[in-house]
Amino acid sequence: MKIIISFLSIFTCAFCFGQSDWSYIGSSVNKMDYYIKDIRKTYKDDVYSIWLKIEYPEKKVKNKKGQWTTVAGNHTISSSNINCTEKETKLDRVIKYSNKGIVLKDQTMYSEWERIIPESMAEAVFNFVCGEPE
Repeated sequence: MKIIISFLSIFTCAFCFGQSDWSYIGSSVNKMDYYIKDIRKTYKDDVYSIWLKIEYPEKKVKNKKGQWTTVAGNHTISSSNINCTEKETKLDRVIKYSNKGIVLKDQTMYSEWERIIPESMAEAVFNFVCGEPE
């Protein structure tokens, strides 16, 4: 019994602190929360590799009895590159998770560099990684 309680307490604490290594960037107008981690400079000057997490808001759905209920939103984790000199971004991989943590889709992207749109969450990510423009 002690082993079971110890095992459960370890995993409970792991879930309590699971968000701690993600840095909060902000919330979009659609109420999606953006987090970032593992910012690493690549082999090229001013190009950084990052992991980005987007948490979707709760939503109301009808259950089997036809009653409305609120369920937690899904989340997406993606691997991207940010070019601080050119103000561009490139997406490498996107993994979509259910609200229970089940992988719904894991897709490798072969995207080209794209300019970052002003006043977007991509620009907020850019400013977090590269610093605010002067």
